[in-house]
Amino acid sequence: MLGAKLFDTPLLIGVNWLILVMSVGPLVARLQLPRWQSVLVAALIMVGVDMLIEPVAMHLGFWSWEEDVVPLRNYIAWGVVSAFYFALFFTLPVKRENDFAAIVLGAQLCFFAGIIMVSAARGMERFTYLALDLFTLSFPLIRSFEPRILYWRKWRGLFTGIGVMAVVFLIWDAIFTANGVWGFTPRYLTGPHIARLPLEEVLFFLVVPYSCTFIYEVMRYFVRRDVLGRIARPFCMALLVVLVVMGIWHIGRIYTAITFLCAAGLLSLHVFVLKSPYLGRFLLGYAVVLVPFVLVNGILTGTLLEEPVVWYNNAENLGIRVGTIPLEDSMYLLFFLLLTITFYELPLKRAYGDLPPPVEGCGAD
Repeated sequence: MLGAKLFDTPLLIGVNWLILVMSVGPLVARLQLPRWQSVLVAALIMVGVDMLIEPVAMHLGFWSWEEDVVPLRNYIAWGVVSAFYFALFFTLPVKRENDFAAIVLGAQLCFFAGIIMVSAARGMERFTYLALDLFTLSFPLIRSFEPRILYWRKWRGLFTGIGVMAVVFLIWDAIFTANGVWGFTPRYLTGPHIARLPLEEVLFFLVVPYSCTFIYEVMRYFVRRDVLGRIARPFCMALLVVLVVMGIWHIGRIYTAITFLCAAGLLSLHVFVLKSPYLGRFLLGYAVVLVPFVLVNGILTGTLLEEPVVWYNNAENLGIRVGTIPLEDSMYLLFFLLLTITFYELPLKRAYGDLPPPVEGCGAD
């Protein structure tokens, strides 16, 4: 289907690989990161692109994997080979500017994303979760290069925060899934798994923090007053006390206890140790983020669907739902978003509190 082959590998795949390298490389070069960070970020983007390509390629019959499960070694291989090529790209004296890089990469992503979205709209249930991931990412990714927000200039701290958060939460997710704290309904999944987690679930911990942090940054740009600054510290202190009490009181409910106590621990770090000056802005961003989070998470937990995409064992939570969403999910969101923001803000070293009107070309700073 993909034409001529060399060593049983279609030549077209090699051509597309080269196109991706020459599209991703120039975009990452704009970030002006140290060489090793540029190689790492570019390789991770390539792995992310492959996560999008795999289910579509399998669906269209381009290739297949045993039992329709993409092995972890495939993504490791993509990362290693991509890192090799990007090491050459960022080392050799080659032209690293490409005015069409964003257009070419965007066209490829739109092609595969479009197939997924159309398939989900036509009632192909197995694309439901993946379509939600893409829907969540679509607008923030498109607007990342918007000249007012300039979100792409802050990718260095953002990707660091997402990386740290993803490691913590994917390990947490895998343990809870293995122990039946929650699970996934196969009819809404495309099939590929990574470390026994559905591909869509892994992508969730990449696209959701990316999009939520985008909202946080947009709120900083348009709301120049730190409207919650004065109450942020006492509010967080009161909240962490409630979380500690509830976590200990319900220590036998593992989702409740772990989520509440971990969120309380991170809040304590910010209030008493780091004394973070951006807590007011974080709380404002978090409040706004709750709106799209409830919409997307509502569908994931069963709203508008015959079965939930993600099911929960009520023996391990309070059994209190906001619609179909467990109450604990609100603190789960607070924990992983604050963890991401912690590393996102670290390299920015910018002013906080009430801010003057934004200056053109300086983003939300």
